[in-house]
Parts: sequence; C-alpha cells; structure tokens
Amino acid sequence: MKAETGSTVLTPEMIEDPSLIPVESPVIRDALAYWRDRRPGPGLLPGRQHIDPTDIPRLLQSIWLLDVVRDDPDYPTMRFRCRIFGGHFLDSWGPRMQGKLLDTVSNFTGSDGEADLIAVCETGVPRHYNGAPSVDPFTMVASVEALMLPLARDGRTIDMMMNFSQCRHSDSAEPSLFNH
Repeated sequence: MKAETGSTVLTPEMIEDPSLIPVESPVIRDALAYWRDRRPGPGLLPGRQHIDPTDIPRLLQSIWLLDVVRDDPDYPTMRFRCRIFGGHFLDSWGPRMQGKLLDTVSNFTGSDGEADLIAVCETGVPRHYNGAPSVDPFTMVASVEALMLPLARDGRTIDMMMNFSQCRHSDSAEPSLFNH
C-alpha cells in the first residue's frame, strides 16, 4: 500500500489492525503492533516500564525517545528532552542532542513535527507521518516515514514519546543521512 503524504491521526481501528494504515516501512508497522500489545489494559497507554528493548532488537536502529517536559514556566507549551537515539541517529543526531531540549538544538520550534508531537501528547492518540522532512537532520533526505507513540507511566498522563523513523534517500540526497 502506498503511504499517504502528511500526518495521519490513527483511529482505534488502525491501532488494532495496522494493515489499515498506509505504511510503507515494516519497521513502522511492527513498532505500532509492539506498542499496541504493551498496553496494560483497556483505555490505558503503555509506559516506559512496559517497553523491553530486548523484545524489539530489529526496531532499535530507528527509535528515538523523548521525555515530555511540561513544567517550564518560560515556555508556552510542552517541550521535549532528547533521551535515547537508535543506531541510525547516533552519528548525526545523538551526540549533539542527547539530554538536550529538542527546540534548542534544531529547527523544531513551529514545525509540523512539533505540532504532531504536541497533538499526540494532548490526545494520547498515535500519529503516522509520511512526507517531506521539516526538522534537522531529516531535511537531508528525500522523505521520512515516522510513527509517534505516547507513553504514560500511570497509563494516562503522557510523560514520554516513543518515535520511530525511516528515511528514504534520493539521488540528490547524501548517500546516507547517518554517515557524516
């Protein structure tokens, strides 16, 4: 199935049956299935305590975890602190962003990516994105497919975002985003 361009809010039916989502990458589909299966009960979101990296070794190259920061009086909305980056991101993103607020080290503020993450945090509903990248370092690739999944320690209040991204390169893009 050819993926649509733009951001898609996942319906309950899509969450239960990922084949309904126009996903191109098996990593993205598998990540959604893993997250769905880790929900601790009806109407509850999984938390970081429900995620075991040894269960998903194939997905770890594409993961990036963000802490949700809601208590900054100088910032009008929530912020995102970079926690963990999978192997694909380590060379280009990981070292300079680990532990830092995303809006302080990239062109994130005001981007569609920021709007999508905030929407997921406000609603608890995952989003799928497919299209042109708008946030560094993804701007160096032809397109990106991403999945934004909320995590909540208490099952309701989102305190982390578990994201997965797959980049597609074109002849005009560098051969690999992650090798410079």
